[in-house]
This record gives sequence, structure tokens and C-alpha cells, in this order.
Amino acid sequence: MRSLLLVFTLSALFINPSYAQEQQPKPSREKEQQEINTKLKARLNNLIEQFTSDKYRNRENATIEIKSIIAENPEAIDLLFESHATARDPEVKHRLEAILKKYVKWGLTGTVAKSCPGITEKLESEKPEIRKEAAIELSKARPEGAEKPLLKLLRDSKPSVRAAAAKSLRFVGGESVVDPLIKALEEDPYPEVKVSAIDALILKGGDRVIEPLIKTLKDKNAKVRSAAAKLLGWRGDDRALAPLLAALKDKDSDVRSSVVQALGWIDDESTFEPLLKALEDEHSSVRNDAAAVLGAIGDKKAVEPLIKALTDEGSVVRWYAAEALGRIGDKRAVEPLIKALDDCCAQTREAAACSLGRLGDRKAVKPLITLLKDREWYVRDDAAESLGVLGDKAAIEPLLETLKDENHFVRSDAARALGKFKEKRAVEPLVALLKDEDHFVRRDSAFALCEIGEIKAVVPLREAFKQEKDKYVQIALACALAKMDQDGKALDHLVKSLKDEEYLTKSWAISALGIISSEKAVQILLDLLKDENLWTRTNAAGALGRARCRKAIAPLREMLKDEEPAPRTGAARALGQIGDKESTAAIMELLKDNDDWVRRRTAEALGTMSDMKAVGPLIEALKDRKWSVRREVVKTLVKITGQDFGSDYKKWKQWHEKYNEK
Repeated sequence: MRSLLLVFTLSALFINPSYAQEQQPKPSREKEQQEINTKLKARLNNLIEQFTSDKYRNRENATIEIKSIIAENPEAIDLLFESHATARDPEVKHRLEAILKKYVKWGLTGTVAKSCPGITEKLESEKPEIRKEAAIELSKARPEGAEKPLLKLLRDSKPSVRAAAAKSLRFVGGESVVDPLIKALEEDPYPEVKVSAIDALILKGGDRVIEPLIKTLKDKNAKVRSAAAKLLGWRGDDRALAPLLAALKDKDSDVRSSVVQALGWIDDESTFEPLLKALEDEHSSVRNDAAAVLGAIGDKKAVEPLIKALTDEGSVVRWYAAEALGRIGDKRAVEPLIKALDDCCAQTREAAACSLGRLGDRKAVKPLITLLKDREWYVRDDAAESLGVLGDKAAIEPLLETLKDENHFVRSDAARALGKFKEKRAVEPLVALLKDEDHFVRRDSAFALCEIGEIKAVVPLREAFKQEKDKYVQIALACALAKMDQDGKALDHLVKSLKDEEYLTKSWAISALGIISSEKAVQILLDLLKDENLWTRTNAAGALGRARCRKAIAPLREMLKDEEPAPRTGAARALGQIGDKESTAAIMELLKDNDDWVRRRTAEALGTMSDMKAVGPLIEALKDRKWSVRREVVKTLVKITGQDFGSDYKKWKQWHEKYNEK
């Protein structure tokens, strides 16, 4: 074998002379750069030696040539700084200082100059729009050391340049830029600079930005106050609560809207009543945001005010109220939402259709069928999706007709809805849609055929798989073939998709493996629970949970200890979906997790298990410091016990003690 390999190698040398050259190990990029820098340094040193020449022309020519080298090789700047630091001759120091003067002025390094060609000239420009362009360019390139020229631009004479510099510092520099940004926020006379400084501080400064932002709530400019309110809410610091509640009385409606959004992020029970009051604000934009925030909070005490908001004169208020009622999930909203299907605002009709699907009341079926003929495609789209969720067979014929809709999104959702019905009459039209011009329609038709599971669809699915070019449709087709026909090649395609550089492709492939749920597919998912990527682990847990895979119980319990919050949450939810009550104790431990989101989703997961053993720890979780966690705990307690004492810890405790006595 070795002799054959030698013959092959020698033959290759004669047949292709470049072969031997190609086989030589290539130097690393770092080594190449070192060699370039060594040659560049030698060249510069030769020129620097000319600075001590007796001839004036030699000294001048050396200066000119060094400047041209910098223009071609910005790395030379750093090498010249090194030479200046070690130079002893006064003439050499003087000439190097003259060359480096503008780089010193702007704090420019070779790295910055190389990343942003011509940046020095732009920074030195007399035109403010060019200096502004320099700030934007530095934020896009984000080279190490870019904060120095940006901090200098933050002191520019023109406010437009200072604003651009402040905004650019959001992406550049660490904590060293915080104090200059706070100073700009407190002292700059121009609102656009202050707003940009607030924008830059969104991920910087920690606790020390809170007090300056609170002071800014009283700034004379409404845009500045509005930006400060949003950032305070996003930070979620308790110190901001009282100032934000006071700012709900701001004379400017945009500021009040921002405050409403901020209060939604702060996650404190004391914000609820003021938010309900904001639903009656004189300005519709404030009422819009109040409706949206109340929906996100999900407290049932908001249901009646939101039902009232369905008749608000503002169309966006009605739209957000309809959406909010679906998120809260209270049956009192069914009839008002059915009425809202006739609203003159298309977005309100769309939101009402979606919410009725979430509420799961079949009274909505007939009105939703009527909505399949709505003039707006996005209304028809949500109506089709909700009919699929509601699962009433009266919708089958109308949905079959909707497969011919002129809009591809509507056809797509009608296909998925029919898949949920597992309706065999849909097979033929769905097979036809495998040739639809739109890739969403082809993808969702393939998934629908997979759900229906009619064996006569296998041949057209296989033919479509051979011809399909879109990778997401290929995944759907592979899923259907692997599920319905145990097609090994289709499963191999999904495994290959797991290595795709685009994460969305990988995510779709993981979901498809969960749908297939064959022994091999399950093993692949179990292996992915140990993947180094946290989202891969989380998605794999979700796929196994949806598949109700009991083989995954042990590894999912182990995953409850994952160092990242998302996989821990994913494992808890998956175990809840599987319904393994022996895992209840392990899941309950996450009610003490350090992460708010994990505790909240753990409470939700325990609700899907309906295990009375969880009631005691859930009652204790009513003391959680986060209102969002306590709200989820109440929902779960109501679901498990059939009782409703709201967030009253004492009443829950008394009820549970009596229950245990029985």
C-alpha cells in the first residue's frame, strides 16, 4: 500500500508540476502578517535613519515616503509610535511627532486606520457632514480603539456630529465611555445629542446610569424624557418605579406612552392600577400602549376594561385590546371578540380572529368561516389558522376552498389547518400545492400531508423532493417521507441539515425529527441534548417534549441542571408536556432558580402536569419577588386545584391545609 501511495505521489508530481507546491504547508495568516510587519519595520527604520542625515533633501524625502507608506499600510502607524517611544535623537523625535501629530490628536491606531481607510481626512474635515460620516463609519467597522476618536467627536462644535458620535458609542468601547456619555446627557444643550447618549447607554453603565436617567425625566424636551423613560423601564431598576409613576402625568402624550411601556417592563404589581387608568387616557397612543402592556401582563382583572376598549374610537386601541384579550385567555371575551370580527378596522378583525383561536370556543367557528372571504388577506390568514386550532369539522369544506386563495400566506395557513384535521379529502389538493409557486405553500402542504399520513401521497412527495430547491421545503418533504415511508435518505437529509450554517435551518430540522419520532430520530435528538450550542439543546428538548418521548425523561431531568437558563426552561417544559409526574419534584426545584424567566416558565410547566404534589411549593412561590412569576403561579394553582384565591397567600395556605387533612 505504501509503495502504491509513493507511485501515485510521484506520478502526480510529473503530471501536475503545481501539485508539489500545493502540498507544502501554508503559513498561517498570523505568521504572514508578522513577516510583513518585519519587512515594513526594516523599511521604516531605514527611512528614520535619514532623519539624522546632513542633507535637508534626504530628511524631507524620508518624511514624504513615510507618509506615503502610512497611506498604503496603516499598520505603519503603530510601528512609528514604537520608534518614537525608543528614539533618543531630538531630530528623529521631532520629525516623528510631526508625522504622527494628527493620529495622536484623534487617538488613532494602525488598527483603526486600517479598518476605516481615509478616516483621518474625514475626522479632520471642515464639513460637519463628513465628520458625522466618520462617526458612523467607526461604529460600523468597530475596530479596537475606535472609542478614542468617537469621544473626541462627542466634543465637536456641531450637535449633529456629537449626536452621531454618541449613538456610535453604543457599539464601541466598554465602560470607559460611560462617564462621557452621562456628561453629554446631563450637560449637552441639544436634545438630539441627549437622546443619542441615552441610546448608547442601553447596554452600558450598570447601576450608575439610573440616577442620571431619573433626573432626565424632568428634561425640558419631550423626546429626551421619552427616551429616558424607555431605558429606565428596560433596566427594570426599582428606583425608577416612583419617578415613572409620577411621569404618567407628563403633559406630552409621547412621554406618557413611553412611561406605559416602561412600567410594563418593570414587572411590579403596583403598576397595574395606573396602567388600567392609562387605558382611559385622553390620547389614543397612550391607550394603545396600555392595552398592549395589559395583554402582556395577562392579569384577568384587565378583561372588562379591555372588553370596553374594543369599542374605543381609536382603531389601534381596538386592535391592541383584541390582541390582549386573546393573550389573557378569559372566556368572557368570546362574545365581544366575535362582534369585533365585524370591525371596520382590518387589523382589529385580524386580532379578534387570532384571539378567538386562542380562546378555543367553538361559538366562533361560523363567524370565522365567514371571515375566510374578508377583503384583506391577513384577516383571511388568521381566520384559517384559528379554524385549524378550533378543530370543528364544519370548517373543512370552507378551508378546502381557501386552498385556492389568491394570497400565498392564506393558502399556506389553510393547508396547515387541514393537516390538523387529518382530512383525507385534502390530500389531492395538497399534493397539487406541492408545485405551488410559493415556497411557504409548498412547505406547509408537505407538513400537512405528513400530519394526514395518507400513504398515496408518498409518490408525489418523493417526486417533489427530487425537484425541490428551497432548503426549508426540502426539510418539510424529508420529514413527511421519513415519517410516512420510513425513508432513510430523507432522514439522512435532515441529519445533514443539522450541520447547516444558518441556525434557522437547523431549528427546522430539529422540529422535523421530533415529528418523525422514529427510534433513530429520537436518538439523534437525545444526542443533541448534549450539544455545545444552548439553543440546539433547548430546541431538541422542545422537540422531544412535543413528541411525548418517555425515553427522554432521564436526560431531560439531567438537563434541568444545565448552566444556561434557556435549556433548563426547555427541559422543564418538555417534562411537563410528557406528563411524567415522577419528575415533579425535580422540576419544582426550579421555582427557586436565580433566573426570573426560568421560575415563570417552571410554574407554567407544572400547570401542564396537574400534579397536586406541586401545590405546596407553588403556594410558597406566591412570595416570589417578581410579579410576573407570581401571576404565572396563580394561573397554575387555579388550573391544578380548580380554586381561585388570586395571589392571596393566606387563603391558598388555609385551603391547602384543609385539603391535606382530607
